[in-house]
Amino acid sequence: MSIDDKLESSMEQSEFIRDMTSNLLLTMSGISVIADKLPFQITVIIILILINIVFLFFRLRKKKSTDF
Repeated sequence: MSIDDKLESSMEQSEFIRDMTSNLLLTMSGISVIADKLPFQITVIIILILINIVFLFFRLRKKKSTDF
């Protein structure tokens, strides 16, 4: 397997994870809009923020470990 094939496979996996994450975030934001109770909305928004922070942390960590 060449470097180009490995890079393409890695990018496909990254795109899949990004798509799944965005779908999850859209679903959770939709649930928060539908919900009438304020505590539930706040909980969903906090979860969305935590997911984004963790996702950004892993992306930054991955950038630092990549040697190209």
